[in-house]
Amino acid sequence: MDDLIWFCWLNTDCPDHGKWNYGNRTVPAHHGPNRTRVLRDRMCKVRFSERKGTPLSDARLPANQVVAVLVHEAKGVGPRKTARLTGGTRIP
Repeated sequence: MDDLIWFCWLNTDCPDHGKWNYGNRTVPAHHGPNRTRVLRDRMCKVRFSERKGTPLSDARLPANQVVAVLVHEAKGVGPRKTARLTGGTRIP
């Protein structure tokens, strides 16, 4: 649980907005097949995904596969070859 200090709170209505390493995050639940943690802020009681605000936020793939796709994209590999190399499906 020590890695929770690295999450920055993105809720602009909360007094803790933009603060990190503040120690007021908890993990009340996990979500989905990848067991993504659901974090809760103790100050404003709002829950959010640990992936919120990251390139993984809307990903339906496991994190390691998303990272592999992003690495291929950064290297200029085309979508079909990236899909073959990562085991994904090319989206038109």
